[in-house]
Amino acid sequence: MIKIKDLRFIILSTIILTGFTTFYFINFYGDINGKKIDLLKPNNKLGIVEKEINKKVIFEICKNETDEINKDESKFYYQFNDKESMINYFLTYQNYYYIEEYKDKQFVNSTKYNLSEYKYPVLTKFQSNFTPTIQEIDYEIDLIKKKYDNSEMVESKTNLTFSTTSRSIRAPIKKTNKKITFENDGNYHNLQLKKFRARVWSDFYLNYWKDKYFLLFTLENGLSFRSPRLCLPLDTSKPLLTTPYLFLHIPKCGGTTMYSHFSKHFKIGTLQQWAHPNPTEYKKVQDSKNFIIGHFEMGIHLILNEKEQKTYNYMTMLRDPVDRVISNYFYHKHSPGDPQHILARDNTIEDWIIKSPRGNNEITRVLSGITIKEEPLPTNDTFNMALYHLRSMKFVGITEKYSESLALLKFYTGLDNPNVADKLKFSKFRPSGITAAIIEKIKKRNWMDILLYEEALKMFERQINIVGRDNFEKQLKKIIDNSPKIVKNNNKIKKIKK
Repeated sequence: MIKIKDLRFIILSTIILTGFTTFYFINFYGDINGKKIDLLKPNNKLGIVEKEINKKVIFEICKNETDEINKDESKFYYQFNDKESMINYFLTYQNYYYIEEYKDKQFVNSTKYNLSEYKYPVLTKFQSNFTPTIQEIDYEIDLIKKKYDNSEMVESKTNLTFSTTSRSIRAPIKKTNKKITFENDGNYHNLQLKKFRARVWSDFYLNYWKDKYFLLFTLENGLSFRSPRLCLPLDTSKPLLTTPYLFLHIPKCGGTTMYSHFSKHFKIGTLQQWAHPNPTEYKKVQDSKNFIIGHFEMGIHLILNEKEQKTYNYMTMLRDPVDRVISNYFYHKHSPGDPQHILARDNTIEDWIIKSPRGNNEITRVLSGITIKEEPLPTNDTFNMALYHLRSMKFVGITEKYSESLALLKFYTGLDNPNVADKLKFSKFRPSGITAAIIEKIKKRNWMDILLYEEALKMFERQINIVGRDNFEKQLKKIIDNSPKIVKNNNKIKKIKK
């Protein structure tokens, strides 16, 4: 059986031989059909024909490129060391947002959002001004370590006092045989959290300007590097992304159900981490080799072991920002055990979005990695951090396209046969009294999230194109056909198997 590369060589050799014979014939006899021809002079028509031939050859090469890459691992991967590095680069929208067609289209509902009202803020700072600095934090941590290292036994600080009519009697101080380590020190926990924020902030400025200057440098100096333009769809015989998957669960975007799907899929090595882990929880994070989800911020990858540091992938789900804010407010209002309950209960949604940081660009805050403690309200720099982090993700789902998101996850993570009905629940927190004026106020205070949502929709379309529309549609149909219908009767949810 003739291999593709052998066939290509035969075809190319035939074209060259035919061309040489034609060139020799014309120059020897001097004319074709009585017309004098000189091939040594420029000819525009020949140039056009040459371009068309090149297009056809490029198309044929592109059509077989994926097969060739799989067969020949020594192939030159656009100046990348290996196929995996090239694919990872290609999957990262941050490397393509400024050149691909998605930038010229609006994907968010144009009747609801007028994107011309919102301007992307320009990043002007060149380095982090986060305080305290990483060096200052490390110095404080060393002081705490020394405090515990210098004392083999730590005395109990609890003094029992008994009152009498004349004096107080102090109980004798008891020594404990248990050595107390600094890992349980509250101050150490706080410093470690600050160190995470400082590291995320510092890494962002470093990576953002490095990428920016690299592109400018290559353009100005005429270097040959260019972003790979791979043939689509990509080969999805195995998942495109490697584990562990770090899922940023933005409130009211469908993340809880995602944990159910992935825990069933992987069986082991999954973790639902509700908040950013403190040092006593690092071990369970490191032991979760497959999937970690929670209300932590960007930066949890810094906890991972060295091996997983090279293979992790962030992902998230985004929801229409106005709908997310409304849902979040009514959830807090009708959940007495929630820490934000009282503020929502005692205020209208109009007042709540002013008083609560949760009603102001929450998506931006989570994706940036900066918490309320550092910035009660996100700044322009925070938005740029969130945008950079979002574009650097290789998968983002859309809450309003939940079934479609599950279909895509088959190709990106291997998640197969999830039950869509697990998500189709009827919320008991029904929004009420939401007027057009309230919606406009929410939009005004969440303009950063609106821009991020638009970016996520662009990425979502690109993700479909990467795996192939036909493949995507087949998987979507499979998921829907295999999921039971859900009906609501007298406020009771009932699943009907097909």
